[in-house]
Amino acid sequence: MRLTWLVLGAVVAAGAVAFINTDRDPPPLQETRPASPPAKEDGPAAPSVDLTRSDADVAAEKRARAALEQLAGVRAQGASTEALESRLRTDAGAWDAPSARRYAYVEGRRVLAEAGEGRGKSTIEQKDRARRLLSRALYLPEMFDPAGQPSPERTKLIATIEQLNRQVMTYGPGIPGVTVPYKVPAGEVPVEIVSRQRLPMGPNALLFWNMGGNLDPRRVRADATMLLPQEEMTLHVSLKHRRLAIFFGDWFAKEWRVGIGAEDSPTPTGIFEIYSKDLNPDWYAPGGKVIKWEDKEHNELGDAWMGIRNQEYPREASFGLHGTNKPDTVGTRCSRGCVRLRNEHAVELRDWVRREGAGGPATRVLIY
Repeated sequence: MRLTWLVLGAVVAAGAVAFINTDRDPPPLQETRPASPPAKEDGPAAPSVDLTRSDADVAAEKRARAALEQLAGVRAQGASTEALESRLRTDAGAWDAPSARRYAYVEGRRVLAEAGEGRGKSTIEQKDRARRLLSRALYLPEMFDPAGQPSPERTKLIATIEQLNRQVMTYGPGIPGVTVPYKVPAGEVPVEIVSRQRLPMGPNALLFWNMGGNLDPRRVRADATMLLPQEEMTLHVSLKHRRLAIFFGDWFAKEWRVGIGAEDSPTPTGIFEIYSKDLNPDWYAPGGKVIKWEDKEHNELGDAWMGIRNQEYPREASFGLHGTNKPDTVGTRCSRGCVRLRNEHAVELRDWVRREGAGGPATRVLIY
């Protein structure tokens, strides 16, 4: 057995009580090349999906495995691994390597087991750490079947992360850097809160946890205390898996299946930002014809539109996230380059994101 798996086995043994009911460790890495590598721009890197055969990625994988060997040795001696893990995190390539993501998955299970037993740091801090570690495993190859559909293990993993999110994001006193309590003034609605507080997200990010998943802003009472998320919210679009996920910092919140660009009009990769968002949009079709929203048969934007841009693809390129009048195409290569969602998901997503010039930073969209 390779040394890496011996290391992971030692970590599993340290946390024998697993929160997720899986009967086996993840299978060995499938070394395949992603269809579209993330663009090299400023900001957080998009999560790696597979190990490529580039020299840089092979070197990063080697650094990750060397660091994990050190971690296992330190843990075997009963010492703290925090300093070594912190050093691994500072090496973005190594921390993003598949073996490091598998380590995060196993370590997240170990931390969660400790939280269940009441050992170590405060339970809420452990749960916060566990959800961040577990989120890193979501795009490993073994989390999908050969047809590209989520495996049962991935479905269980998402359910675990969502449960942890509910517990962490509703923790009354708040958590420094994660949530802060906010007493709602009389007459202030969620859209005003995110604007006045310059939060990097839309009102649904407040409603989703504070209102138990109910996204109706009319249910917010004056003088109620809400917990405001503090980490940047970003959208991650995996073209390989045709999924759009909402992340806050390094933890997963929610995802939907999406349609992407057709073979002859691929969706561009890179880091974008939201510049506009509209309900019931008219569609300016190729050739300049305007198709009204009411024309459900021919308007391909569906019920919501969120325009995205960067330096390489300015506003005039007309790329965006939007609904559709053809829901059966979601999950396929079907568009002229845009990211296509079911109408109900596009309408919901519109109120998760911020557009530029709306009293705060625009939501960033990572497409890879």
